[in-house]
Amino acid sequence: MEKAELKKSISKIRKLITQRDYGLINSGIELARSLNNPTIYEELLKDCSIEGNGSLVGNKIFSGSDPALVYLYYALLNLIAYAPEGSNLDKSLKHSNITIIDLMLGAYMSYKSFNWTELPSGISCFKKLKRFHMYGCESLMNLDFLSENTNLESLSLHSCYALQNLDGLTKTTNLDYLVLNSCHSLNNLDGLINLTSLKTLKIKNSRNIQNTDCMRNLNSLTNLHLEGCENIQMFNKERKNVMKFNGLSNLSDITSLNIISCPIKNVDFLANLTNLRELDLNNCRTLMNVDGLANLTKITSLNLTYCQSLENVDGLANLTNLTELYLGYCDALKNLDSLANLSNLTELRLTGCSSLESFDGITGLPNFNRIMIKLL
Repeated sequence: MEKAELKKSISKIRKLITQRDYGLINSGIELARSLNNPTIYEELLKDCSIEGNGSLVGNKIFSGSDPALVYLYYALLNLIAYAPEGSNLDKSLKHSNITIIDLMLGAYMSYKSFNWTELPSGISCFKKLKRFHMYGCESLMNLDFLSENTNLESLSLHSCYALQNLDGLTKTTNLDYLVLNSCHSLNNLDGLINLTSLKTLKIKNSRNIQNTDCMRNLNSLTNLHLEGCENIQMFNKERKNVMKFNGLSNLSDITSLNIISCPIKNVDFLANLTNLRELDLNNCRTLMNVDGLANLTKITSLNLTYCQSLENVDGLANLTNLTELYLGYCDALKNLDSLANLSNLTELRLTGCSSLESFDGITGLPNFNRIMIKLL
């Protein structure tokens, strides 16, 4: 290609990829790909890089106001992805060196909304990608372009309000850490069914998730955090008033479990989680009893704060390894008699338990280091 023609092509591509229109940006990317000239990419990506923490560093082309950066970083990621092998770029942009992309970091994150309806297609080119974190991609509807990133180990998606499914994750079988925060349109977890290496799953404020059946296959899961997922539990058809979490009963290797601000009435569905050591049921305001914990004798830390319907703690009588117990603002709790055998208990919080009539169950416990009692 003649120098003048090349310069003209670079100018045209630059004009297209700096527009606030994904159609025009994609046209610019396709033009660059069709020409497949390393010089084009070297010119456009000069002084660009990816830092060690995964944040993108743009040059003057990819600099602008926060709203503009949403489009510019979409173009930047695709240009990096489609650069011909052998292009003279910063070594951090070599595909073999791209293991982390973190769109939660960098100055551009002061603008909260990435209005990408889909991920840049070029992401599928980063075969060595191990960690991908994104915040505020409010229009993202699917994760299809992650389907080829089979080495992915860590994925965090925050405020992806339009995300409808996780089908793009079915092949990411090396994934061991997944965070889904405020993914309001997500109503199932079916895309996780093959993720047998997953160890940590955190789902927060994803209020439309209803079905947890696929969790039964997550046999490596040790840390599960469910918070503010108000519809995640299902009605048992045979016993209409009994709520349950489908799939959880098979996850016997879980050691840490958080079920926060969920409208459960009992914890019978946890009865098989015999390796559980830390359990947080904070703000489960409809929880009436903890009988389902009776055989979970490895538990050392239990948080029942703001379980305002909890009438008794009889299910804790055998939890002799329990060292920390938080019962703050359990308004319906009347006595602590069932705690009498918890000889390893060192910390107990009873703030705001306004209905307590007796402390007889804890007066003889030998190892208290800290007790906090404030009934009003």
